[in-house]
Amino acid sequence: MKKALLISPIGDVGSPIRTRANFIEQELVKKGLKDTFRIEVRRADKITDPTQKIYNKIINDIISCDLLIVDTTNNNPNVMFELGIGVILDKPLLLLRNKNQINRESIPFDIQDLPFLSIPMFFKDYNDDYKKLEEDIKSSKVEISKGIKSFLENKESKKMGVLPTEIKETINGFFKSNELNKIQSLEKEKEGLLKRINELNGQLENDQARKTEYFISKLNQVSDINDLPPRFIDECCNFGDELEVYPENLVHARRLYNALLIHQKDNESVYYRLARVNYSIWQKQSTGKKLKSEELYSSIKYANKVLAINPNYPNVEWLMEKLKKEMSNLKQ
Repeated sequence: MKKALLISPIGDVGSPIRTRANFIEQELVKKGLKDTFRIEVRRADKITDPTQKIYNKIINDIISCDLLIVDTTNNNPNVMFELGIGVILDKPLLLLRNKNQINRESIPFDIQDLPFLSIPMFFKDYNDDYKKLEEDIKSSKVEISKGIKSFLENKESKKMGVLPTEIKETINGFFKSNELNKIQSLEKEKEGLLKRINELNGQLENDQARKTEYFISKLNQVSDINDLPPRFIDECCNFGDELEVYPENLVHARRLYNALLIHQKDNESVYYRLARVNYSIWQKQSTGKKLKSEELYSSIKYANKVLAINPNYPNVEWLMEKLKKEMSNLKQ
């Protein structure tokens, strides 16, 4: 038995587009064709395979069918994409189109010269003229039946023949060879790698959180900063700089700097880092939260402390200008 693949706009369940898709499938295409012409008609969205991505499933469905029946009404992008694949694979085509859209103005330029079979308009366009609707349905069934019969009896050229033979053979060879399987295999490998990267990122975030707690606990255990190893403060600051590289770790960096501030009340380096990290946290917030956020005010406060201690501290004037501009925009 021959297999036909029906491609049409689908729409959401219960929508007018889905109702029309079901009508075209059941009333215009399927009814009587299976028994009369020995052809099985399946709609693309009803062929499910959870092991394949949508793109791969579409290609495989089109490769395996003997005939493509395509409803081009309204020039749906998904339909046109799938029609393009069918053209490349040189599949026999039966093109359907809303009867009031069979004109050169509404048909895309590239397919204007192809033959279209007229199908009924959307039900609402008949304005309750059920007699006219019934006539169009009957006429469409006859046209589609003729098109199917012509395909099966091979009375007319079944294919478009728009591609040179050598190109057709190359393209068909690609899709039917192991190359497509290789691509699918690489995609699965890519998914596995991305999953592993996400796992490693999660581990890294956990490691950085634990390291933050280590530094903070050390700082909280002493009353005099001099009781800690000589380079401990530098290690804390350097680790805080590393944390600021990743947006999800900005809060950890701020906690670390606040713990340092307990022991380094007049350290312009710690004040600058607090100004910088609070500004970064503020930038991440949505517009609504920014209006109520305290981070921008805290950033300005710490930047002013840096200027009071050392007006020439690197980048602090540049940061203060940005903060003032943000504050001005916020008040507008």
